[in-house]
Amino acid sequence: MVEVLIVDDEATIREMLSVHFDLAKYTFREAGNGEEALDLLDDHVSDVVVLDVMMPVMDGLETCRRIRENPRTALAYVIMLTAKDSVDDKVAGLDMGADAYLSKPFDPKELMAQVRVGIRTFWDRQSTLMDPLTNLFNGRSFNAFLEMEIGRAARYGHPLSLVLLELNDFRSINDSLGHAVGDRILVQIAELLGTGSRRGDLTSHWMVERFAWLLPESGIDAVAIAKNRLKATISAFDFGVDQKISISAGVAELEERENPSSFIRRAETALVIDRNR
Repeated sequence: MVEVLIVDDEATIREMLSVHFDLAKYTFREAGNGEEALDLLDDHVSDVVVLDVMMPVMDGLETCRRIRENPRTALAYVIMLTAKDSVDDKVAGLDMGADAYLSKPFDPKELMAQVRVGIRTFWDRQSTLMDPLTNLFNGRSFNAFLEMEIGRAARYGHPLSLVLLELNDFRSINDSLGHAVGDRILVQIAELLGTGSRRGDLTSHWMVERFAWLLPESGIDAVAIAKNRLKATISAFDFGVDQKISISAGVAELEERENPSSFIRRAETALVIDRNR
């Protein structure tokens, strides 16, 4: 189902847009400023965000920047609205990651046409970045977001931890139970990983039987506890098969000036150690 998030401090604008979205059979939510919008997007991501530039508390430019830097919300299509019509203002919005820019007063027909473009773009982004089996980020998109998060951790001096998880004996599961059952178990593990992660975390079906879990602003001690909790949850879960299902997992915390390859390699080393215990 298509969903649009309307972000504008003017109630009359929100009411006008809600009428058009209602007629188009779109689900929509409303926010009066950027902070409210980010809270709503943290809950779940809307396909399209219609975002006013000039707002109290947090303006549209900062809101757009935060939408783009969060892997969970970065796929949303952002249409910025402004009463200003200068080229510099439009460039500022596009530099922050806006996909389209409309000046007030705008023609509702033009906006609705842009929303339709946004819906198609959002779906295309999802198909490119998401794993169709588990609905987690795929390995390629995870690697791109990993570089982004490493840069953000270095910029702000925040810790960043990575957990790599591997379904044990996956080949044996496929051979004895069949590939359909193996796929179902991967989906169930993805769901348990999603339940065990926080809103700001990034989860990925990274490789065939491997998952990646990236935890911004989290040190290795706290993440090790979360990792062990997830392992216990998976071991106790009823997968509906006779075979014992378990995972191995390794944790690494980003070191100063470390590159993605080294970061991943240390997590893989920890994973192998855990698997061989």
